[in-house]
Parts: sequence; structure tokens; C-alpha cells
Amino acid sequence: MGGRTMIKAAAVLITLGYCSLLVYQVGATYNSIESRPGQVNSIGSIESRPGHMHLVEFDNVLLKTLSSGQNKTKTEVSETDENNSKKKPIKVLQLTESNDGLLVKPILSEFNNKGENKIVLSDIFISVKTSTAYENTRLPIILKTWFQLAKEQIWFFTDVANATQQRMAGGHIISTKCHQGHQLLPLCCKTAQEYDTFLKSGKKWFCHFDDDNYVNVPQLVKVLQRYDPQKDWYLGRNSISYPLKMGKTISKKKRLYFSFMFATFGAGVCISRSLALKMIPIASANRFIGLCHRIKMPDDVTMGYIIEVLVKQKLTIVPEFHSHLENLKTMNPETFRDQISLSYSSDNTVNVSGFDNVTDPTRIYSLHCTLFPYFDICRNRDTIPLPPTPTRRPKKRKKKIKLNEKMYYYKYQRKRTPRESDEDEDSPVNAYRNVTTSKID
Repeated sequence: MGGRTMIKAAAVLITLGYCSLLVYQVGATYNSIESRPGQVNSIGSIESRPGHMHLVEFDNVLLKTLSSGQNKTKTEVSETDENNSKKKPIKVLQLTESNDGLLVKPILSEFNNKGENKIVLSDIFISVKTSTAYENTRLPIILKTWFQLAKEQIWFFTDVANATQQRMAGGHIISTKCHQGHQLLPLCCKTAQEYDTFLKSGKKWFCHFDDDNYVNVPQLVKVLQRYDPQKDWYLGRNSISYPLKMGKTISKKKRLYFSFMFATFGAGVCISRSLALKMIPIASANRFIGLCHRIKMPDDVTMGYIIEVLVKQKLTIVPEFHSHLENLKTMNPETFRDQISLSYSSDNTVNVSGFDNVTDPTRIYSLHCTLFPYFDICRNRDTIPLPPTPTRRPKKRKKKIKLNEKMYYYKYQRKRTPRESDEDEDSPVNAYRNVTTSKID
């Protein structure tokens, strides 16, 4: 009896020890998996194992991922504050498996339906391309009018910044050190710096305008709210009604032709951040300048070539953009409030009442006061700077040169008189020889 009791006691102890070992191994495995954050790649991929839970902090956002071994899983995203005491769900991500792990792709359908993705003015990066040639004419008009609507969002890109204008713009004038002029390479140089500056800003929208544009900033925000910045959008107005056709030589006997549409920079262009990120391998770090030089096209055509031909994203025409290539005089003034951008040239301005043509030859001040009459320049006419008087260079007078007999012959007689032989004494050639020889003698 004693021996059987000892055997039973030993069996019970062995069983208890084995169970304790199993419990310890399960707990250690769970703790190691729970505490291991996983590998986060630069593109936002997460290394995962089927059936395991991961907590990964990615750009101050906690991703709680449960991988069940299927192709697609859903993820809850929580935004944490500084103390990590509160977690606010902001959106749902769809994770798809790849060789590198799980790629994070946002699903914005539920997010947009809640109205939480509404674009505000601070989400937009507005760039204005100008030059020192217009620092006393076009730039002061912008600083007095629509720049006042978005001082923190508007940045000017010029070749060399003026200290006075820099103070008026609150330090928002960037000296690009590009060459002066309106040629191909200076324009592409400034556009390349606009694009790189937008990427560093972290904004959701990149909108480019020229220094002869007037931008209705509230309407710009309203129109951009129709589009999702996390999708590819190329918004603008085409200057030609047909696609531009270009060719590329592949070999001596083969040439590849392609056509594309482009949005003219003279009316304004807006590009979503999602599309701008896809352009990085082609346009960032001054690659845009090299592509401009290679295809021999202006900056707005090069931008359309990159987006439509290389990135394969079509232009979305927004009729609220306008340039001086249109007949602006025929536009209805009652529709100005619904437009995003308007422009002007020497003989093409909007038909709006207000200041006289001497004070406001571009009609931009009158347009601004029609839309926003509460500004000081609308109440006090003296605050509007008068446009500088254009200076014309005196024409150079051509010097009159007296024609001698030899010059007269070669200019008039040689082309009109047929060539005669030297034996004819009455020929012009022999007559000229006789005159010269007689003078020498």
C-alpha cells in the first residue's frame, strides 16, 4: 500500500509540473508577441504573422492590427495625445499582404461620410511665381488684395527678393536664385522649387498661380472640398481644346507618338498630395528642370507631361479657373463670386465698376472691392499705390551712309543689269573700271 501511494503522489507531482510549464510557455509567448512592435518600413508596411496581435506606433498613430491569415484585414487607428491618456478613432485602414509585409492603405468612404475630412484653408499651399521685373507692378497689387485673405498660406517665388516687398509679405517671398526672364529654364527652375517646398510643408493641396492672377480664396477652399486629397487629382483649365501631340525617337526607323492635355499655369493649377508624392521620382530634387530641358517645353506643359504621360493621371477640368487667354470682358460680373481665379493683360481685363482706369488699369482693385468691400483700400482710395509710369527707351537713329560709285553699283546696278563681257566698252563693269583708272592716273 505504501508503495502505491508513493507512485500516485509522484504521478500527481509530475502532472502538476508539466501543466505549470505549459502555462509559463504560453504566457511568455503571448507577452513577447504583444510587446514586439514589428518592423515598420519607410512606406508604412508592417511585418505580421497570422493569428497574432501587433501594436505599432506609426507617425504618432497607434495601429492595432489583427492578422488572421487572410488576404485582407481591417485595422483600428487611434490618435494619441501627449499623455497617451485618450485614444480617438479617426479612420479605418485596409491592410493587404505583400512580400514585405502588410501595406497600409486608407479607406476614406466612412471617414468622408462623417464630414471629418473637410478641407480648410490651412490645408492648402498656395505658390505665386513672379520675378524682379514685376516687383513694382504686379506684386504690390497682390499684396494689397487677395494676399490679405491668406497671409500664412501664400508664398511668392522670385529670382531675387526685394527687402521692402519681403517686409510687406511677412517673409513669405522665397529667393530661388534662378535666372531672370520669361524663358523656359527660369520658369522651370522656379516651378521645381515650388514643388519641393510644397513637399516639405506637409499640406494636402498644392495650388500654383501666376502673378497676374486674382484668386478668390474662399471659393478655392470651397471647390477643393469636393475632392479627396488622398486620391490623385490634377485640377486646372486647359488652354487648348485638343490634346498636345509629341513624339519620341526610339530608333532610326521608329518614332513613338503620344498626346496629352495640360492645365495652363496662367489660370491656376491644383494638385493633391497623393499625386504629388507619386511624382517624386520624376520631379523632385531639380529633376523637373532636367525634364523641361529634355522635352523643350514650358513648365506647365512639362507638368502635364509628367502627370498624364508618366504617372497616367488625367486632367480634371475645373471651369472656375480663368486666364488672360480668354475674353474676360464678356464675363458676367454677377458670376465673379463663383470663380476661383481671374486674370488681366494690357488689353484684356474684367468688366467691373469701381475705381477709374488711371488708378486701377488692371481692374483687380475694383474686383477685390466688389467681392470684399470691407477692406481699407475699398474705403480709402489714397491707400492704393498708383501704377508706375512706363519708361520707354529712345529709339536709336540709323546713320545715313553716303553711297560712293562702287557701293551704288553693287547695291543697285549689279542685280538689275545682266552680266556683259569685258570686251564691251559700254558695259557697267568697264565703265566703272574706266572711272577708277582715270582717277588713279
